[in-house]
Amino acid sequence: MIGRWLWGKAADYFMNSIAENPEKFTRESVYHGLFSYCFPAHFKAELRKRYNKCYQGNRSFREFLRELQKLSKHLPDISNAHLVLKVWENARRDLHVEWARLGYNPETASLTEL
Repeated sequence: MIGRWLWGKAADYFMNSIAENPEKFTRESVYHGLFSYCFPAHFKAELRKRYNKCYQGNRSFREFLRELQKLSKHLPDISNAHLVLKVWENARRDLHVEWARLGYNPETASLTEL
């Protein structure tokens, strides 16, 4: 059980919210509950700001993609389709040219294709 691996605020949340009836919680609901309980309200806003301002710049495509994926894991409203659009919009222009040459479209492409 996850409870034995938690301490501090996370353990408090688990014991007060989940331990009595763990069957009614999914892994995702536990994760989001822990996140909301343990981090200040503005933390998610800061993550969203970083996500919104994330551009590839001089980084490799993999580094850029990893950062977006890491940030999006903490923003549950970011779907895979939204992530593809964000990657498409904020990747370097030379990649746009290559993707267009390959016939990719931001509305239908997958992260695997990009």
